[in-house]
Amino acid sequence: MKYYFIFCGILFLFFVFQIFRNVDTTFSINYAIKNRIGLIKYYTYILLLFPICKVLSEKKQSFIRNVYILGMIALMLRILVWFLYNKVGLNLMPGLFSVMGYSWSHGSGIRLPGTFLDGFLLSYSLSKIRDNRLKHRRIYPYLICAGISLYYVYYVFNSRSQILCFLLVIMLSFAFVNNRIFSSLAKVLLLVLCCFFIAKIYLHTDFLQSVLNFYDPGTQVRFLGFDFYQSDWLNHKILGFGIVSDGNIFHTWYNSWIYYLSDLGIVNTLFQFGYVGLIILFSPFIFSFFIGLKNNRSLNGYFLMLSSFYTILSSIFFQNVYDSPRILIVPFILALMQLSMKDDKNNEERHFYNRV
Repeated sequence: MKYYFIFCGILFLFFVFQIFRNVDTTFSINYAIKNRIGLIKYYTYILLLFPICKVLSEKKQSFIRNVYILGMIALMLRILVWFLYNKVGLNLMPGLFSVMGYSWSHGSGIRLPGTFLDGFLLSYSLSKIRDNRLKHRRIYPYLICAGISLYYVYYVFNSRSQILCFLLVIMLSFAFVNNRIFSSLAKVLLLVLCCFFIAKIYLHTDFLQSVLNFYDPGTQVRFLGFDFYQSDWLNHKILGFGIVSDGNIFHTWYNSWIYYLSDLGIVNTLFQFGYVGLIILFSPFIFSFFIGLKNNRSLNGYFLMLSSFYTILSSIFFQNVYDSPRILIVPFILALMQLSMKDDKNNEERHFYNRV
């Protein structure tokens, strides 16, 4: 547990420094200290690491399984709500759509945002599918759950970056297959996915254009927002330009634009907290990925590897994991890393005594 105390301690000191730091920039010059404290309140969710570690040490598999079940129930409920609204015209939960607004559409109708458990659910499904202890007929429910996750990402969330993240996670899972039946099943699934996307691209050219079109409004906003924030960051590369709100308005002589830091993914952290903050905040995920990679033969290690890989990819491609509510997955991954390290230590001790 020493690593986690050190990480949380460094993180706490870093944010205290950022709260009281005065930076002469476009964004933070008028920010009172109480406003800065309010902007970093979501980072306190990392402290959930300690109770989660305690629960995992006592009931590790049942706790993870229960989170997985609740996450899948929530995902299926969101799919049902999305389907009823877009296909039937019945709005059962207006609050879900009001999060991003009723104008947030892309192809398949009004979209719903992803959840902080998206990568967790897919990674756990793939881990259980690969688990050699499961009988073949018990794999099918997890295949169905993985399919539900993919359906949500492709149709309900309809995020190009999220789709790419999921496909890369699936490809990584294929690289560590040691079960002949699952290997054959995985190859068939990969072939089906390839055929599906080829057909989708061939029959609906708008899909390909939306991926490659740099003049898409959403893509253009990200490019303009990047330039907007980068101009201040260039003068504060080491520690960033400090804590700022997500949306910031940029005025020109002919119009006003609002740019969101959350649209920039991992660059969000780089711009606000500089190179130092980027290293502090993302080193645990890189470390946890290699811990999971080292212990990929075990269920916990394999699950940790896939979850960490997804977290890193998703932060780079579309949204920073430290943004709300995605930050809620951070304590889970850190706790899984602690669990995997503990399993690795126990295995090393067992091998040592066996040799003796």
